[in-house]
Amino acid sequence: MWNLYCSRPLKPALKIAFGTVVIYTIVWLGSFHFHDEFERPLLLAVNRSSQIPGLNAFMILVTDFSVPYVAVLLSLWGLGAEALERGWVRARTLEIAFPAIGCAIALWLSIRFLPTYTEWTAPLATAVLAIVGLSFAARSYRRWPAESLRRFRRAFWLSALSILIVEGCIELLVWHTPFRPRPFAHENALWNSALLVVPDEYVRHGNSYVSGHAATLFALLTPFIWAVRRTSLKILLLAWAALHAFSRVYVAAHFPYCVFMASFLGASVPTLLVWATAGVNGRARTSAAAPAYEGSRIGAES
Repeated sequence: MWNLYCSRPLKPALKIAFGTVVIYTIVWLGSFHFHDEFERPLLLAVNRSSQIPGLNAFMILVTDFSVPYVAVLLSLWGLGAEALERGWVRARTLEIAFPAIGCAIALWLSIRFLPTYTEWTAPLATAVLAIVGLSFAARSYRRWPAESLRRFRRAFWLSALSILIVEGCIELLVWHTPFRPRPFAHENALWNSALLVVPDEYVRHGNSYVSGHAATLFALLTPFIWAVRRTSLKILLLAWAALHAFSRVYVAAHFPYCVFMASFLGASVPTLLVWATAGVNGRARTSAAAPAYEGSRIGAES
């Protein structure tokens, strides 16, 4: 019986470990197959679209603020949901605290970024979205069914674990893959003069392979893509992650292939976690109920 109970958490852990090694190996092997003759024209074509009026501000909003916005929103919501489940706080308290935190974040964004950003509408929009998003998150605790709260709380912890694994993979890739200069790096001076510099996002240093921004947002959102029931919401979250990945090419921070492989890494790791842990909660409840059932039966028979 002891072996049976020990094997239950061990099996998902082994699946996750083996699957992570496979995913990392695929991304690592991909670092030896750059195709500059194909990627450069694609990068130039995407980047040249920055001449469209108003598009720069929108892309800066997406590329600079998506990851911190989602990370803060999900972290506060997930920790609040966990505290609420354990009885450490009341829903009414969170409904008051979250909008106040949103206002504080909005004030900080306005002071910190509005004077320094050329496309100042990007931090301004993020400031407004911080208040709106946290206000909505606070109301969700009493408006959503208990089953939905449990499902999204599980997605939150899978998202947190995904970030740890993905960031660990990225750190290893930096040290164990060929260095590929970013498009604006001086090593690409023979051709990168044709690139357009997008205000507020001019990255020259560091490794292009892989895009940490793209991998991170996919890692944050993918567990929730699997958790939501409505197809329209799944498409919306997936489109957000894909648009953010596209924006890294738009501002010429990364080559298209580097963004594609980062998106694969960021989406596949949480998908692995969702698959490996599917049904674990149900098995845990069944296991916990079994001894009680057996004890009651023995008591009745005696």
